[in-house]
Amino acid sequence: MRISAGRHYFMSGGVIVAVYDPRADGDAARAPRPNFEHIYFAVDDLEAAYRRAQQAGGLSTEIGDGGLPMCEIARRPWGERSFYLHDPFGNPVCFVDEASIYKGPPGKP
Repeated sequence: MRISAGRHYFMSGGVIVAVYDPRADGDAARAPRPNFEHIYFAVDDLEAAYRRAQQAGGLSTEIGDGGLPMCEIARRPWGERSFYLHDPFGNPVCFVDEASIYKGPPGKP
């Protein structure tokens, strides 16, 4: 949902992800900066999300844990199937197959 020229809201289940570009909203005094850590999105069709990410660009060029390319769908050492990218502002983002979400060590709440 477009709120203004520099603010968009994306509905993600019960969460609203707000994306803000201060320059597009006329706030030249503030510069966008990337998040320090990844934002994770669980999706029910990882392959469809991956195809859209390939078209949009920004797939990660890094090698991750286990020597696995982060730009490809892979089963990570902790069991999740995922891929990684960077949005146009440099924010690191990960898409995870919701059927494989890591919920901590067995027996832990």
